[in-house]
Amino acid sequence: MLRRLGIVPGQSAAHGLDVVRGNPIKMLFGRGYALQAILLWVIFVCSLMNLFLFVYWLPEVLHLTGFTPAEAARATSFRELGAILAVLYLGLAIDRFGPERALAANYAAGVLFIAAIALLAMPYMLLVAVIFLSGMTIIGSQTGANAACGKLYPARMRTTGLGWALGIGRLGGIAAPALGGYLLSMGLPPRQIFLTACLFAVIAAVATGLLGLRGVHAEPVPSSPAVT
Repeated sequence: MLRRLGIVPGQSAAHGLDVVRGNPIKMLFGRGYALQAILLWVIFVCSLMNLFLFVYWLPEVLHLTGFTPAEAARATSFRELGAILAVLYLGLAIDRFGPERALAANYAAGVLFIAAIALLAMPYMLLVAVIFLSGMTIIGSQTGANAACGKLYPARMRTTGLGWALGIGRLGGIAAPALGGYLLSMGLPPRQIFLTACLFAVIAAVATGLLGLRGVHAEPVPSSPAVT
């Protein structure tokens, strides 16, 4: 690709290109990025555990509240609508306030909405509104975390950083259903299993806030004239 653009390796800096010059996996733990990489892995693991517990147990919690299976499924569908809206506002919030503050606030709000669904008896329309907001904050936060990697890593290691965070995070997604089944086998009511998602959202919020302590910040690549 560089040859097609008429760029040789020695010219990459002059053309404003951030090109890999080493093992990108080693870069994740060098030059000040180690804390950021570890925090992102914690965020992704907890975020996906939170998300999967929330997704799998919400219909059952609603059913235990007194809804029919059809009513529970209908109310649950508003969760995905909230996730769609989150894409529209969370990217703007990350750009304006930074991923640390924007995502930490979103995760923290998710804790409140999950707790409200599990603990409070609400009229149907209010419950639907809270489910909609929970989709914005729970599912939306995971989408926002994916996008935040683009701001946290420079171009030369962006795909490596996001790929490893998603890969490690999937361990949390795999463990969440097993954890829910284990807690159920211990006699824990589904409502309390649902509440365990709050714990993982709290950890994700704290870890996101701690990203402000990372040693380095990704600098934008300087613009350069188009190559002809």
